[in-house]
Amino acid sequence: MAEKVAWILGTSLLTLLGIFLVGLPQVLSQRRARRLAKQMTDYNDGLSSVHEGLARLLQSDRRRSARNEFFRAMLQGAVGLFGLRGARVCVYLLDGREDDAQEASDADFYLKLQDYAGRNDVPRSSFHPDTDYGAAIIEAAIQQRQVTVSNRYATSVPLNYHTGTVWKSFFVIPLAGKDHVARGVLTVDTRESTVFTEEDITVGYLVARLIGVGVEEIYDAANEARPDAAMTIAQLFNSGISKDRGMEGK
Repeated sequence: MAEKVAWILGTSLLTLLGIFLVGLPQVLSQRRARRLAKQMTDYNDGLSSVHEGLARLLQSDRRRSARNEFFRAMLQGAVGLFGLRGARVCVYLLDGREDDAQEASDADFYLKLQDYAGRNDVPRSSFHPDTDYGAAIIEAAIQQRQVTVSNRYATSVPLNYHTGTVWKSFFVIPLAGKDHVARGVLTVDTRESTVFTEEDITVGYLVARLIGVGVEEIYDAANEARPDAAMTIAQLFNSGISKDRGMEGK
């Protein structure tokens, strides 16, 4: 009797295991499909947001409220475009001398936070040249050089990582205006250690280019600049990133 019960239990367990193994791939496939669908929705929403944000700025009077709405729309859209978990996206603009940034030294400028979106922890308000980490970011902005730090313990980039700091990885994309004049940086950081992909950096350059067009409009609201900006937008979205890009690695 005991042997029969053991046989029945063993058979039942094997049957359940077989059902589980057969059904598991289907469940995982469904979850993956739902996750991919959400990522695609977030990406498309983000693309729409950055496009509309710039379009609204170009149609506005470029007053403070319009400028604030522009940065808010661009950064909120950017969060969806990147699709990175625990991400925060910030824009810092160069401030300091009134001269062309390319003709001044790094010490003449500092980076001032314009806006941010994503994680709720508030980013630093500025980067100044009197600190190693501040000077490094300002130099990247003025020299229009991209910086990536995936592992804060294995980098030559000066960092100010202290108790209470949330981010673990980040990358920096320079912002440029007309004639490649340096205007600031776009920063993307994540709560978890992240190995950023070429796709992440490419999206960063797309967002930075569009923000750069808007920033230039803010600096120079002359009517003749509008056709050039509209042409830049059209070229970017005609030859830019495809909406159906793969996101399985996010």
